Amino acid sequence: MKLGDMEINHNKKDARVPIIKLAIEILSDVSDIDKITVRQIAERTKVEVGFINYPFVSKDTLLSIAVGTVLAETTTACYR
Repeated sequence: MKLGDMEINHNKKDARVPIIKLAIEILSDVSDIDKITVRQIAERTKVEVGFINYPFVSKDTLLSIAVGTVLAETTTACYR
C-alpha cells in the first residue's frame, strides 16, 4: 500500500511511522489540536479511517504519540 509517497507494509508497526509523520505535519498546520479529526488524518494520509483507528486505537493516542515524537526530537536536538 502507498501512503503519500511512502511505501508501507500491512504490518502494524511499519504502518505507524508514516502516519505519525503526517500527524505531526497536521499538528503544525492547526492552532487548535481539538479541531483535528480522524477523518482529516485519514484523508491527508490517503487511508481509510479504520486504518488510523486500528494501530492507534484513538485519535488522542495518535496525537499524543505525534506530540511526544516532536518533544523527543526537539530535546535531542537541544543536547547535541
